[in-house]
Amino acid sequence: MRNRLVFLIFLSIATGWLGMVRTAQGDAYTYTAVRKQIRVGVLQIGSNPVLTPFVWHVLDRRTDYKPAGWDFVNPLAAPGSRKNMATYWVVNLDQISMEDLSKYDALVVATQGSNIGFTPEQREKLRKFVDAGGLLWIDNQTAYTIDTRAPLFLDLQFNNEGSTSGLLAYPTHPLVNAPYPIGLGEVNRMGAGIRGSLSAVGADLNAPPAPGVLAPIVVRQDNRRPVLAAGQYGSGAVVVSSIGIAYALSQAVAPPGVPVANENFVAAAPQNLKFGYNMIQWASAFTAQRKNARRTAGTFESIGAPLVEKWGLTGLQAVGTFASAPVFYNGALFVVGTSPFGDLRLYCFDANPRRDLDGDGNEDDGLPDLWQRGTPYDEVWEAPLGSEPTST
Repeated sequence: MRNRLVFLIFLSIATGWLGMVRTAQGDAYTYTAVRKQIRVGVLQIGSNPVLTPFVWHVLDRRTDYKPAGWDFVNPLAAPGSRKNMATYWVVNLDQISMEDLSKYDALVVATQGSNIGFTPEQREKLRKFVDAGGLLWIDNQTAYTIDTRAPLFLDLQFNNEGSTSGLLAYPTHPLVNAPYPIGLGEVNRMGAGIRGSLSAVGADLNAPPAPGVLAPIVVRQDNRRPVLAAGQYGSGAVVVSSIGIAYALSQAVAPPGVPVANENFVAAAPQNLKFGYNMIQWASAFTAQRKNARRTAGTFESIGAPLVEKWGLTGLQAVGTFASAPVFYNGALFVVGTSPFGDLRLYCFDANPRRDLDGDGNEDDGLPDLWQRGTPYDEVWEAPLGSEPTST
């Protein structure tokens, strides 16, 4: 009961203060001035054709949507190849070693055929790649199926369906929210669209795909089978799209089989671009202490060194056995700690003390401290939380 009251107090205070924040929308899309090199490739499985060689090329060139500092590269590109060539992006799964495969952050599989099979060696390479922290994107546009005798490392199959529309089954998932919100209207226009699409299922066509790993994000309206699903596997992530998102992005600059892309990048639909950037952002995020179940503490981000401390605060202590880890939201930093008097408090600070949050011409927002007391930080408000919380 006490925890619930504390949460309601925090929510009401935070909601009221955030209403004063006048942050430009573009601020949400600029994460760092440091270059972020994203190492990507398009997988070729055996002799099956590669349908989407230019998906990363398009995402790299649409700078009107691409977050600042991002650079998509193939770390093992063929000598003499350029980014507008299919050979630059293609990675042959049979020929690459596990050591070299680990140099990639994200790989996409998009092919065609009636029964795509994976050898034990291919399957184990992909499993180890994801388990070690890689992102595997499985995209289907041409109704290919997976050989049940030579499956992936996940329980996954595709089923051809009739006409319908899509529903957001997981509207708060980062793939449809960050950095770009993707609404239901855009969802229904992604890739080839939901109508007449495939659904992602398990080997049993009446079962969901990889239960316990993949979460349905977008489902068909008629039978609630997923057309977009994602989940974490080990230290990495798997994204499955059965509506041809990667295919649509690549085809904007070249149809399948064309070795060199044209410059018609504007043909790439915004909803597909947004999904691509959201996917990379989600896969590179820290989702738990030291990032993931393997505690790798790794990320796609390139963090420059040495880091410069912009401002600091001393005096806040750990709250019993609870760590007072900071939470950033909408330009503010929230942290729980004990005050110099020993009581438990929730603090809110301006993440950038030299910014005027409420637009009154004074950079010292909230409590008078930045200029009046000469502190290096700008405390906006604090709220008492009572005694140390206990579980209920």
